Amino acid sequence: MFTLFIFSLLFIFYTFIGYPALLYVRRRAHTVLLPESDVTDKTIDIVLVACNEARNIRQKITNLLAMQYPQNLFRIIVIDDCSDDDTVEIVEGFSSDKITLLRNQRRSGKAYGLNLAMQQATAELVFFVDARQEITTNALRDLSAWFKGDSKVGAVSGELVLRTDDGVSSGIDFYSLYERFIRSTESVLGSVPGVSGAVYMLRRSLFMPIPEDTILDDVLIPMNALSAGYSVKYDPRVIAYDIPSNDMHRERMRKIRTIKGNYQVLFRNLHWTIPFAHPASFVYFSHKVTRLLAPFFALASLCIALSFGFSGLMLGYLYAAGLVAFLCAYPACIQFPKLLQFKILRIASAFVALNWFNLLGFYEYCFGYRAKNWK
Repeated sequence: MFTLFIFSLLFIFYTFIGYPALLYVRRRAHTVLLPESDVTDKTIDIVLVACNEARNIRQKITNLLAMQYPQNLFRIIVIDDCSDDDTVEIVEGFSSDKITLLRNQRRSGKAYGLNLAMQQATAELVFFVDARQEITTNALRDLSAWFKGDSKVGAVSGELVLRTDDGVSSGIDFYSLYERFIRSTESVLGSVPGVSGAVYMLRRSLFMPIPEDTILDDVLIPMNALSAGYSVKYDPRVIAYDIPSNDMHRERMRKIRTIKGNYQVLFRNLHWTIPFAHPASFVYFSHKVTRLLAPFFALASLCIALSFGFSGLMLGYLYAAGLVAFLCAYPACIQFPKLLQFKILRIASAFVALNWFNLLGFYEYCFGYRAKNWK
């Protein structure tokens, strides 16, 4: 029992502190170099799969048409997934030969739409975007720069930043900075085991059709590119600005669905976690898999600590009390939002929420409804 307790603590430590620390040490010996976007000669197809996006689609297409890139070298492929609002009418209203609109006759989900769009894509590069976010207009120029010459880059992602009407907010909190550091360092050292689905570019030749029920195409597609011997990079110069929803229930369900998608990818590709079985097995396990497993090890350590306490070892009770107090940070901050002004509570709340959503995502994967729609 004691061995399992120590192993659980070490696993949790490695997940949230040890792995980032290892990246930090390794990064010190590397110079961060971003490719210069001095040549813009790649053809690019921009792929947008939309369902009931009447509120966002006009602004999104206007944003894409304003990209700082030769107009004759890119086009926009819009897949409408059986919208029942004015999405199609708004897209058709642009009357531009740069826009290709395809309509599904039945609602089939984003993965199906991506497969359909890629059947129409002919450009050397494909830029995947979502309908909601505003993207900086340097996106095509700077992302395509990674594919110059004999580059072995297969995909490159921009950064997703949350902002409110008062300006950028959530994008500069501790957890966002923590995650950004990990992704940027993985990119410098080799590859990132995933991209931001709202803003990433891929070599068209590396795309493989994905299962229609795929939840996280932004993990599966880049990992497939890595399997082909290419690298996946991260470019902080390209930003997709998103606005967090005021609907707490909807945000909660979105996060749980993301975790559910991570479990789906993991269990369908367990060989990715075997050392040397995949070019990014170590990074994928350290960045993605350990976070899925961490809450289970935390619960195991709590149970073992309580058993130590029952056996007369007071340190067991002390550890259990400390862990429970830490876990209370998230519900306390939800109940009393003013507590978020304290940085330590804000950090604790973010990590507790991450692990809580991991558990809910696991439950949803095992027992939830397996839908291919946009819910």
